[in-house]
Amino acid sequence: MKKTTSCPKCNSKEWVKGKLKPKGTALEIKFDDESFLKLSNQKIEVYACKNCGFIELYMAEKSKEKE
Repeated sequence: MKKTTSCPKCNSKEWVKGKLKPKGTALEIKFDDESFLKLSNQKIEVYACKNCGFIELYMAEKSKEKE
């Protein structure tokens, strides 16, 4: 949605953008290959399809620069 302006699942053009920011305890994502991504104090851009509920998450550009 961020790059194509439509939902990759249902092709709807109706979506919303928001932000997710973990507070307090760090948010960790565990991947199938056993690696982790810690997101403490990272700003996450959220793109959600209003039609089917599909969600995309992106690390905000400012957050990427701090790594």
